[in-house]
Amino acid sequence: MITDAARTALAQGNRQSVAGSTGGSRETLAPFVLSFVAGWLVSNVGAVASPMADAYGVSLAFVGALTAAAVATHAVMQIPSGRLVDRYGARSVAIAGLSILVAADGVGTLAAEPALAVVARLAVGVGTALSFVAGSDLLRARRARVLAQGMYGGCAMAAAGLALALLPQVARDIAWRVSWLSAAGLAAFGLVVVALSAARGRVGPPRLPAPAHPASVVRDARLQRIGLVYAASYGSSVLVGTWVVTFLERGPHYSAAEAGAAGALTLFGGIVSRPFGGWIAERRPRLARPAIAAGLLAGTAGTAVLALGPPLALGVVAAATVGLGAGMPFGPVFSGAQHLRPDRPAVAVGFVNFLANVVIVVGVPLFGLTFSLPGDGRLGLIVVACTWAAALSLLRPAAVFAPTPAPGGRAVGDVGAHR
Repeated sequence: MITDAARTALAQGNRQSVAGSTGGSRETLAPFVLSFVAGWLVSNVGAVASPMADAYGVSLAFVGALTAAAVATHAVMQIPSGRLVDRYGARSVAIAGLSILVAADGVGTLAAEPALAVVARLAVGVGTALSFVAGSDLLRARRARVLAQGMYGGCAMAAAGLALALLPQVARDIAWRVSWLSAAGLAAFGLVVVALSAARGRVGPPRLPAPAHPASVVRDARLQRIGLVYAASYGSSVLVGTWVVTFLERGPHYSAAEAGAAGALTLFGGIVSRPFGGWIAERRPRLARPAIAAGLLAGTAGTAVLALGPPLALGVVAAATVGLGAGMPFGPVFSGAQHLRPDRPAVAVGFVNFLANVVIVVGVPLFGLTFSLPGDGRLGLIVVACTWAAALSLLRPAAVFAPTPAPGGRAVGDVGAHR
């Protein structure tokens, strides 16, 4: 339990820390490159699901399992990554994560062998976890506020959306290999940026002198509640983004390019709504809960419309609505998690991320199986729409989605800095 005195001490430490630490352009760029790389690897396989299934001689459900394999290790490594960052520093962990990604995606290009792909994707999940948590801590070290967190999350969504939009344009016979090559190239670029960034010491807000054991974070019912909200929103958006391109391609209204563009909008919306949700949590924290409710309703409506296989114009609107709704909880949930556990802010964020990734691990292959059922994937979208709607029941007044504002509009303890 965090006492008021401890919160006050932390707040005072925040105001005194990292004075004069400005950093250069590479330090500013590095966290967002890490976020972009991790985001691209969320959807680069799903974007070319059909060509990959053909090249590997497997079903769409197996391709979904490749996405789930990376997300599984990504989820498992969330809290361990935070502890590694605490011990060795964000820059060192980021370099390790990006190196793993370059190697794993390079191996994936060697041959269209299912076993090789599974091993490579399991390693990819380790790399993305290390990279994403390290990038988050780089922002923390620069006293990044809640809005910056939203921008960090928006960068990941932009990358995932670009993968959905661009990769389906590649010729089908080489699309499977381009999926791996593009990821390896982005990771290599990130490795250069992070390696050239200044090797700063441990900067940023000080931690409380006696932090609780990480297990206490997992047992915190308050974090469980807001984590499930994030899991329902982000997890659902990834499920839709992973499979909606394939679903629309099989309908009568979309070419492969049009389906890819529409599917990308399910993630592109987060570029706007994630920073906007962070701005609300920082400047108008009392509106955080209504904003999340609006996002969940938008996700429900957009997914339900997509399940109808609508004409192109309506499908574009529905996909954009899903993307906008999915991004709203990111900033409020993460700032709320940090506010609830200032002794373990990175572990708290890792825990809510873990819950969301569990939804993806379980949901992606199950959604893929619905393509073998009547409706050719429609049942999967209907279930996801229901998941969005069910999350509304978690928006109770007891749930904390943003820090308490202090005089002048800033959060008490500047808790937005702890990521």
